[in-house]
Amino acid sequence: MKIKKASLRDVDLNTLPEEITQLEAFKSEHHDVIVEACSNLRRGRSVLFSCERRDSEFLIQLVHEQMKTMHFSPILIDGSRGGNPLAPTGIARMLEQIEAAKTVTNNERPTKNSNSKFEVIPHLDTMTSLNNNASMTDLARNLIVHLTDTSIPLMGIVEPKSIVPATILEFFPNKFHTRGIRRETLPRITKKSFALRLNGDKFDALAFHSYVSGMSIADFIEMQDAIIDGGHPELLPGQDESKKIYKLIHKNNMTSKFESPSVKFSDIAGYDEVKKKLEDEVFVIKRLSEDAEDEAKYDELSDMIPRGMIFEGPPGTGKTLFAKAIATVFGANLTIVSASSLMNMWVGESERGIREVFEAARKQTPAVIVFDEIDSFASQRGNDAGGGGVKHSMVNTLLTEMDGFANNKGVFVVATTNFIEAIDSALLRPGRFNLKITIPAPSSEDRTAILNFYRRKFKLHKEVTDEIIQHAVESTEGLADYRKGLPFTGDHLANLMKGLNRILIRKRVEGVDNYTITHKDVTSTLNPAYMKKIELSEHEKITIAIHECGHAIMALYYPSVGKITEIEISQTIPGALGYVKRTKPENDKSMTRDQFRMLCRILFGGKAAEEVIFGDGNHSIGVAADLRNASQIVEAMHYAYGMSESGIVPSENPSHSIRTRIENEIANLLKVEYEATKNIIRRNLKLLRQMSEDLLKTESIRDVSIYKPVDISKNDELYLGVKNVKTIEEAFEE
Repeated sequence: MKIKKASLRDVDLNTLPEEITQLEAFKSEHHDVIVEACSNLRRGRSVLFSCERRDSEFLIQLVHEQMKTMHFSPILIDGSRGGNPLAPTGIARMLEQIEAAKTVTNNERPTKNSNSKFEVIPHLDTMTSLNNNASMTDLARNLIVHLTDTSIPLMGIVEPKSIVPATILEFFPNKFHTRGIRRETLPRITKKSFALRLNGDKFDALAFHSYVSGMSIADFIEMQDAIIDGGHPELLPGQDESKKIYKLIHKNNMTSKFESPSVKFSDIAGYDEVKKKLEDEVFVIKRLSEDAEDEAKYDELSDMIPRGMIFEGPPGTGKTLFAKAIATVFGANLTIVSASSLMNMWVGESERGIREVFEAARKQTPAVIVFDEIDSFASQRGNDAGGGGVKHSMVNTLLTEMDGFANNKGVFVVATTNFIEAIDSALLRPGRFNLKITIPAPSSEDRTAILNFYRRKFKLHKEVTDEIIQHAVESTEGLADYRKGLPFTGDHLANLMKGLNRILIRKRVEGVDNYTITHKDVTSTLNPAYMKKIELSEHEKITIAIHECGHAIMALYYPSVGKITEIEISQTIPGALGYVKRTKPENDKSMTRDQFRMLCRILFGGKAAEEVIFGDGNHSIGVAADLRNASQIVEAMHYAYGMSESGIVPSENPSHSIRTRIENEIANLLKVEYEATKNIIRRNLKLLRQMSEDLLKTESIRDVSIYKPVDISKNDELYLGVKNVKTIEEAFEE
C-alpha cells in the first residue's frame, strides 16, 4: 500500500507490518534502484553500488534473483572458497577468481540450459586500495587488466566512505546508492509492535525519520527487535517511551568519535546578541518544522534551517561552546574535528578522513560536525604554499559533501575560524555555510555576566565582591596580549576566576578563613608572568611615579579617548613597572584627527614629565614604547586615514615627493604635539608633585576625581574635547 505524504505524521498502526525480515526491508527500500541497475546490466552496462557492508549480502541476493529472471548468472569475485575447503581465501583466492573469470566470454547466447554472465565484485574498494606509498597493489593491477579485457557487464560494490581510484571508476559509468532510509519507506519496514512503544495509536514517521535516516537496513531491523524483545531494561513496558527510545537510538548509533553534549545556552554567560541571532535564524524555524502538520510544510520549513554555520572571532570566545549548545538544542550527537589533524601526506587520506566524518554523521542523525579552525585547510585556492594541492583537494571533498545537504537534512556543519577572510569563497556561497555569526571578544556587559557566572559556580559571593567584579571588568578592557593583538576572552575570565579561587584555597590552608579578594589579587592573577618583586632604587621609584603621573595628567584633560581607572607602580609584572589603565575611547569606531592627537599627547605625557623634572633629553628607557606607539598613530593618520594637512591618502607605493611631503608632516606633527604636552605638564607641576607623592605612598591610585588639573581651555583647542552628539539637533547647533 502506498502511503500518502500527508499521512506520515499519523500513520495508522494497523497498516504497519507485523513482521519483516532484513531482506524484505532492504527490498522494500531499494527495489526501484535494483530494478534500474539490473536493466543496465542486461544491456551490458556495468554498475557500481555504494552500499553498507552489512547490507551488501541483501543487495547481491536481490540482484541475483532479478537477473535470474533475465537468464543471467553471476561470477563472484569475493575471495571466498566457494564450497572448496582446500581453496585459499582472501587476496590469493581473489586472484584465482580473476584468472577464472578471464576464461569466460560474452559470446555465448543464452539457451534453455545456459545463461549469460555478469561479474559481481563485492569488495571493489578493498581490492583497489593503495599502498602506503600511494601505489597500486598487485591485486589492483590484475583487476584493472581484467576489467580492461572483459566484455561482460560488471557489478561493483563499495562502502559509502571509501575512495576508489578514478581509473577504476571509469569502468562503471552507472552509479547507484543503497544507503539510508527514506521517509516514505518507514511505514513499510517499521513493525507494528515497535511503533506501539513510541506513542499511542498513531505512528509519526516524519519525526521518527530524523533519528534513523542514516541507518543501514540491517541495523534498523535489529534495533527494532532489540527494543521489542525487551533488550533495554530502562524502557518501561506499556508506557509512551518515545523520548527514551529516540535517545536510546541516538546513543546506540553514536560512534566513538562522537559525543552527546549537554551544554545549554544557559551555561553560556553573556553574548545575548549571538543567542538572539541563533534563536531567530535557526531555533524558531526548527520548532515550527517540528510542529508542521504535513510533510510538505515540514519540508518547506526544514529547508529554511541553515545546514552550514560558520563562527568567526578571536580564540577563546566560545565558538566551540556555542556549537555544543546548538547540538544540545537539536538533540544531536556531535564530533569536533581539528581541521589541521585531517591533513595527511598520503594521497587520498585527507579526503577519506572528511568522507568518514560525514558518513559517520549520516548514520546517527541528527548530528553536528564541528570543523575547528577550518581555515587551516580551507583557505582560498590559488595559494599552493604549504601543501596547497592536498588542501585544495580537501576543499573539493568538503564542497561535494556539503552539496549533498538536501539529502541529509539531519546533518549540520559548524566551522570555526579566527580568519574568515582566508576561507575559500566557494564555501561561503549559498548552500554551504549559509549562516555566518561573529562571536567577538566579550563586551563589558558580557564580561560582567561571565565573571558572575563563575562566581556563582565557585560559590564565591562573599569572597569576591561586586566591587571586585567591576574592577575585573575594567581590568580586562582592551588587549590581553599586545604583541599578538589578542583581546581578553571568556577563557581569560574563566582562568581569572579559577585563579582567585586557588588564592582562597591557599588562604584557607594557611588558616585565613574570611579572606576577601583584593585588587592586587586580580592584577596578579591576570598576569601569568607575575614574578618575584623587582628591587628598585628610590630614584627608579620616583622616576616611574613621575612618568606614570605625567600620562595620567594628560589623560585627565582628554577623557573622550579613555577615562582613568587605575594608576599603579608594579614591581612584579615584567616589562611594566608602572601603568595607567583607561577605558576604551568614546565612539572608538569613528575616531577623529583630534582624538588621535589626544592619544599622542597622553603617550608623550611620561617623557614630558621626566624631562620637565630631570632636564631635556634626560629621560629613562621607559619612554621607548610610548614614542613608538605615538609614531605609529601619526603614521596611520597620514598613510591610512587621510588625516594629513593635504588630505592625501597615498597609494601602496607613493612617489618619492609625496612620501617626503608626508614624512615631513609626520615629523612636524609629532614635534608640535610633544611641545604642547610639555607645556601642559609645566603648568601642572604642583599637581604632578601631589600625584607622584600619593602614588609612591600607596603604589596604586584608583580614584582620580580628587585631582584637578589647571584650566587650559583658553590655550588648547583640544581641551574641550570631541563634540559628542546624541541627536541630529545637537549636531547642527552653532
